[in-house]
Amino acid sequence: MFEARTWKTFRSYEPLGQRVGVALSGGKDSLVALHLAHRYLPPSTELVVISIDEGIEGYRPTTLDEAKKHTEELGLEHVVKTFKEVYGVTLDEIVKVSSRCSGDKDPKAFSPCTYCGVLRRHLLNRSAHELGLDSLITGHTLDDETETILMNYLRGDLGHLMRGSPHPPKKPGFVPRVKPLREAPQKEVTLYALLTSLHPAYVECPYAHLAVRNQYRELLYNLESWDPGVRYSMLRAYDQIVKALRAYYPSPPLNRCHSCGEPTLHTLCRACTLLEKLHLGSQGAEA
Repeated sequence: MFEARTWKTFRSYEPLGQRVGVALSGGKDSLVALHLAHRYLPPSTELVVISIDEGIEGYRPTTLDEAKKHTEELGLEHVVKTFKEVYGVTLDEIVKVSSRCSGDKDPKAFSPCTYCGVLRRHLLNRSAHELGLDSLITGHTLDDETETILMNYLRGDLGHLMRGSPHPPKKPGFVPRVKPLREAPQKEVTLYALLTSLHPAYVECPYAHLAVRNQYRELLYNLESWDPGVRYSMLRAYDQIVKALRAYYPSPPLNRCHSCGEPTLHTLCRACTLLEKLHLGSQGAEA
């Protein structure tokens, strides 16, 4: 059942292209997505694996070792990009700046999870372009999708709500994302990883407890226990609503970031804006 559902989801994204990337962290979700892609996609498809090293001591090296082991077993090209190499700073160093700037009026400006998410997505898209990929597979599960939907809806963030849809219109500068596990609950993904002996790295990010989405995850779990199937209902409703949202809120034309050249609605993309704030905060702390 799990494999049939995943295959159906893969088919909904066709065509994926000739050269397809897989974002691999080494955790259970991305490992399951990788192995299913390797199993189901046509032999003519060229799979390229991308891993992002944010620079989290005691956590990321373990998951990268796992990612390397699996890509070598499958005989796939594996590209590792690091925050340090591209942005000149690791996430651990960002956290140190954050702790020195604890008096900042906007503490969210230095949230490690905000930096990690924005910079990781930025680097994945940038790397996918550099590698000439037609699409990029990620390990987002039903839990991830519904948490994001709920979070953006309650925040009234229609822009992000629309951008999270499974089949958004293609935009210049963005490599299309493919989410084969978007209808799979995380518990099923974990069980599948165990039954197929994938042996993922069961380690948790030391900053995970700081993520805002933890509150939304707990809320969804409580709703699911009270009304089983509510996450599927939410996903189905979202897929219908987003079509109407696009009609009422057409996407504005995109610019190129003045700093990195990535697509953005403004003069600076979100990643470069955060890095600029980090630089200013670091200078203030030193002063």
